[in-house]
Amino acid sequence: MNALQHVKRTGLNTKSWDNCIMNSQNPQHFALSWFLDAAGMEWEALVEIDEQTNEYLTVMPFQVTYAWGIKHIFQSPFCQQLGVFSTKKSFSTRDFQPYFDYLKDQKYVGKYFFHHANPIRTTRTMNTHILSLNSPYPTLKSVYSKGRKDALRKSINNGITIQKTNNYRHICDGYTRLIAERNEGYQDHVGKDLLNVIEAAYYHGILESFYAIDREKNIIGGMSFMVSKYKIDIYTSFTTAEGLKYGCTTLLMDHIIQKYANTNKTLDFCGSHIESINQFFQYFGAKKVQIPLLHVNNLPWWIKGIKWLKNKLIDELILQKKVLYS
Repeated sequence: MNALQHVKRTGLNTKSWDNCIMNSQNPQHFALSWFLDAAGMEWEALVEIDEQTNEYLTVMPFQVTYAWGIKHIFQSPFCQQLGVFSTKKSFSTRDFQPYFDYLKDQKYVGKYFFHHANPIRTTRTMNTHILSLNSPYPTLKSVYSKGRKDALRKSINNGITIQKTNNYRHICDGYTRLIAERNEGYQDHVGKDLLNVIEAAYYHGILESFYAIDREKNIIGGMSFMVSKYKIDIYTSFTTAEGLKYGCTTLLMDHIIQKYANTNKTLDFCGSHIESINQFFQYFGAKKVQIPLLHVNNLPWWIKGIKWLKNKLIDELILQKKVLYS
């Protein structure tokens, strides 16, 4: 194994980086250089370089910020899975360990999500749901739950249709409004960062967006997908009250499944912390997959105290806001 090098973003060979990601055994567009650049945070990496070709063999990106002069590693909510990516034919747990140890030795890692294929077990995980699309559409549809089949039939019987659109901004705005309504701690920059990522995906040709349209030509829902060589991610969506009534979310998901059925792609539903949403994904026949999550806190005691007090004050302000507007 060649020596690992810690490289800041400005020192990375972008072409070699992206080739390493896309030619790895489990490519993720979340880890591509342009995606990380758009995600609203500085990032750095550990890299293993082939001494003969000077190309990257193995890489691990991580996003950083600095507080009290100490590096903090965080992960943008828009980069669901990062971790270690390698073009080596064989990449064992032993090969993986130095990358994991590097993160464990840091002063602070807020949340770091590896990708599900990394050979690691952590005490904390997040679930995603993945559906292999390498079967004909009738086979894929046959494993939908009765509820999804009924919702699909309801949409079709009520004249709901799917229309491709380039108006990804509309879908992104609808999604951020929904998140803001559900999350008391929502901050405006989150919506701006999300739009940056969506625009970058559109520019690089991997974004596909669709509307659900009713008989009166009203838009009652929308969904944007990121479609790369082997993978599709459901990224943003919204639905109106009418869309909920007529099951347009099911129709939109069924559309992308039907479009890419019998291909070598997998559909990643991108998971949720809300159990009812995870169950909804399973109704399409998707399998639950665990994503390893690492958290490290080796900060000095006095910084830990400041962080605890800050979080307590934020929780108190949110509580007061709830009381004020209740």
